[in-house]
Amino acid sequence: MCDTALAFGEGDTYLLECPSRRCFNDLPPGIVESLRDGDIDTTLDVAFGPGGSYVIAYRQPCSRGILMEALGVTPGLNKWLFEKNSSGQVIRSFAKLQVSLGPTKSRFWATDGSSWVWEGLPKLLQQKVTSMMNNGLWTTATPKLVSLGFSDDFVMIMESGNSINVFWDLPNYPDLEQSIKVVAEKERLADLRNISLNPFKKGVYTLVCDDILILDGIADRYKPAVEKLGVDIKSHVATTKANAAAANVNAPSNSARAAAQSAWDMEYNNPYSLVRYICKHCVRERGLCDCDVADYQVEHKFV
Repeated sequence: MCDTALAFGEGDTYLLECPSRRCFNDLPPGIVESLRDGDIDTTLDVAFGPGGSYVIAYRQPCSRGILMEALGVTPGLNKWLFEKNSSGQVIRSFAKLQVSLGPTKSRFWATDGSSWVWEGLPKLLQQKVTSMMNNGLWTTATPKLVSLGFSDDFVMIMESGNSINVFWDLPNYPDLEQSIKVVAEKERLADLRNISLNPFKKGVYTLVCDDILILDGIADRYKPAVEKLGVDIKSHVATTKANAAAANVNAPSNSARAAAQSAWDMEYNNPYSLVRYICKHCVRERGLCDCDVADYQVEHKFV
């Protein structure tokens, strides 16, 4: 409903972003440089680790593509992030990348929706993951979100069809634990959009549930800017819901959609076609694009 990128790092480092606002402080030099040069249009995912390490995936301006940068991460995570196929192309889907870095470099979790990698997970989380894999549940229920926190704290949101479950161990985030319980009691787990724990400070976290942003533990001097982020999220969700309702009313019939799709497929599969269709988000050709919501544009004629 409202895409957000929320992450905390050591000291006063943080980056909090929704579609219309970006709040940040004391970012690593590499990210500061990318922002200053105008390379980052939308932050898709970001995680901060110890010693200035980070991973960030972002969409470039003017639909130039999606890039990912990583600095100071472990060799295992770095290898997974930049894994290539036999043609030398990076196989990770940066558009779906989710990374959580723990308080030590030996602890991380990462996925791009089709592949997972982790190291040094908290004992309870490792037991849960191992149990799911051994019982064959990994194919039917996969983590929608994992956030690693202070000490051995963590939260994991599981998704299986229309069913949402949350598994957590949060002794250092009692207020967040209570918030999750309230959301569960109100049967609104499906509305949980994002949770980010600060792995370096007890009790510091963000939670986005539908159009509500909850932040706890952030320094008072940063609250005015961050509170505006919550206002923007509420406004964005309201606009999105209104647009969705209007689109539903004006949506073409199933037969019209099928006819349009058939015509598009015929054009795309025609070996003599003089055009090709490129996704504006990932800059991949139709058929290779794996974006959740693709937006295709006509590219140059073949020569």
